[in-house]
Amino acid sequence: YTRKLSNLFLDWRLISPHKQSQFSVKNGDDSTASSSLDAEEKENLEIPYEILPIQHPSQKINFTGTYKFIEAKNMSAILEAEGCPWVKRTIILNLKDLVQGIEHVPEENKLTLYRRSRVVSNKTYDYYFGGKVVALKQATGRTYNVTCDYINMGIRIICNDSKGDYVLVFTYVLSNSYPQLLVMYIKLTFPDGRSINAQRVFERISFNHNGS
Repeated sequence: YTRKLSNLFLDWRLISPHKQSQFSVKNGDDSTASSSLDAEEKENLEIPYEILPIQHPSQKINFTGTYKFIEAKNMSAILEAEGCPWVKRTIILNLKDLVQGIEHVPEENKLTLYRRSRVVSNKTYDYYFGGKVVALKQATGRTYNVTCDYINMGIRIICNDSKGDYVLVFTYVLSNSYPQLLVMYIKLTFPDGRSINAQRVFERISFNHNGS
């Protein structure tokens, strides 16, 4: 069955750890890595962007850790909308060994992402909370003006395309389950209101950003 994420946000702490561990996404036209999730109980979650309030500093969740890729949904459509060529798109969608390292330092209002794979060169991205804007060039070749803030149960990274073609929003939500899941909700919105949604799911394998 499908449960709207609005209900999940309200009921998350009331759901058993076993059930929490099975929140994920169904396979779309994108890649899937080896997963410990129960395929029969995966749920297709939709993020309610309008009900995600800024989080009070005392409630900040620390995301520091290393996360291995499990699966993705509809990433091909996102990459195509970004203008990523077919060849590069194919390579990105088939990175089965993709690892996401996160170094989260709340007292410095800083979040650093490390993306590692044996197939492509490693990437490091620095983001800052508190309204500081950073210009970053992504693997797709696009340059974004990026801001980062806290939301209910997670972190939101807003990437404004420097050409004004679209806005790309990454919302990171960390589960309380074991194994712990990092769910990345991605929404690309065009100026005329059209939007594309995608999801990526990672499993925590370490509490250090370098995997040790």
